[in-house]
Amino acid sequence: SKLPQIEDNGGRYRESNIEKDALKIFSNHGANLIRLRLWHSTSDNYVNLNKTQILAKRADSLGMKFLLDFHYSDTWADPSHQTKPTAWNSLGFEELKDSVYQYSYNVLSALKKQNTIPTIIQIGNEINCGMLWGDGNVCGSRNTDAQWYKLSALLNSGINGVKDALDTKDSSKIMIHYSE
Repeated sequence: SKLPQIEDNGGRYRESNIEKDALKIFSNHGANLIRLRLWHSTSDNYVNLNKTQILAKRADSLGMKFLLDFHYSDTWADPSHQTKPTAWNSLGFEELKDSVYQYSYNVLSALKKQNTIPTIIQIGNEINCGMLWGDGNVCGSRNTDAQWYKLSALLNSGINGVKDALDTKDSSKIMIHYSE
């Protein structure tokens, strides 16, 4: 996911001291799938939909598949950080569910339009304690039936957005990522 940023800042990859495309090196050594993180809005113009589309095309041109990892955050989402995108901070729960659906749908529609449908689509990243905190937080004092309902509703909004953007003939798998 950070490959474009590394390249834009002068990073180069070599095999046998010959400069080559990093994805080509990976492909030449048996890698057949790459994992691409996707952040909602980034301050540095990386790990966004545009860069994800570019990397997906590069991978596809090498015969590689990709796993799309929705973080549903503007930065890293992990077991101790599941911060909502800034654009979604003031939304009520119903609006948040709709935003998750629309965002997921729009991302998959854009990837489908360029014919780079992910092989695997990861709804949330390392969601041990949920996602999109505080609405989807299920740890500690928030480990309640009501909070689990909210997390389930948010996950289903993402899943439904993905499914609605794809055709029945598309064969993407949906994955939930628990970090343990």
